[in-house]
Amino acid sequence: MNQPVSLLFFSPSRKRRDAFAPHLERLSAQCVDSADQLLDLAGAHQPVVVVLAQASEEETRGLAQLAAEVRSRSPEASILFLTEHTGSLSDCDALLDPNCPAPELVRTCRLLGQISGLRAELTKMAAKLEAAQRHQEALAETHQQELQQLTEAALTDRLTGVANRRHLDLRLEELFAEAKRQVRNLGVAVFDLDRKSTR
Repeated sequence: MNQPVSLLFFSPSRKRRDAFAPHLERLSAQCVDSADQLLDLAGAHQPVVVVLAQASEEETRGLAQLAAEVRSRSPEASILFLTEHTGSLSDCDALLDPNCPAPELVRTCRLLGQISGLRAELTKMAAKLEAAQRHQEALAETHQQELQQLTEAALTDRLTGVANRRHLDLRLEELFAEAKRQVRNLGVAVFDLDRKSTR
């Protein structure tokens, strides 16, 4: 997995964004000013780590909704919440205290970047597997049609389209087997319709 990871940082609080900016510089993070900008960037970058930081419990609810929107636009995204209020958070990959040491934040972001990259790779592999499966199903259907055509060609006369001797032999085998199972007699009558002698 050598795919570069985008790191996006968002907080409704300008003060919070400014406070985290120096820590996130070490990871080449992009500080995002609005939720709309965050959604646009999260949908455009694969893989991506989204860091959401808040100061109040009310902001946590709003960011939880934002995280759900990010996940719907970018299912491979890894989401990190920097929060002291964890009550309404469900759609995130990691939680950290906003006052955590910078090395812990950097390490967590790097790990989440790897997770996001692996998710992106798995998504690509799943798409390739699905495409290969569809191709295999199409080939199987084509082979089935070709087999049907060959079977029909083997049992009919090419010139007249009438069932041939091989078809008659197979049908007689089926009828004899069925008569034997049902313990019934079976009679066969053969007519020479063209009045040609077979001697």
